[in-house]
Amino acid sequence: MRALPEGTVAVATNGGVSVLAPSADGESLRALTGPDGKETLRAALLAPAEPGVLLTLHPDAGLTLSEGDAVKHVTSRNGLFTDGLESAAVDKWRNVWLLASDGRAFIVPLSALREAR
Repeated sequence: MRALPEGTVAVATNGGVSVLAPSADGESLRALTGPDGKETLRAALLAPAEPGVLLTLHPDAGLTLSEGDAVKHVTSRNGLFTDGLESAAVDKWRNVWLLASDGRAFIVPLSALREAR
């Protein structure tokens, strides 16, 4: 579970990632889904990148970048240096710092993750 800068809360379960947001009617729960309409993969870590943007690391399955209703899955097949990620952080220049399971580290601009095909 992670509080996000815009006042919402992201929750990761074995069933995927959902965002709990306050609304005029109380609260709303929105499941993050990928381009195929399926729920996101099991999450290992949630890292806010900037308001409205969430990075989710998946055990041995890369990461997803969620912006509103848009979810992009980034893996070694479309440019990520490894699928096994342990940790992530985003600095004030919007660089994403990634730590792999094997100890390697990688720094990538958030914009490059957005552009991954």
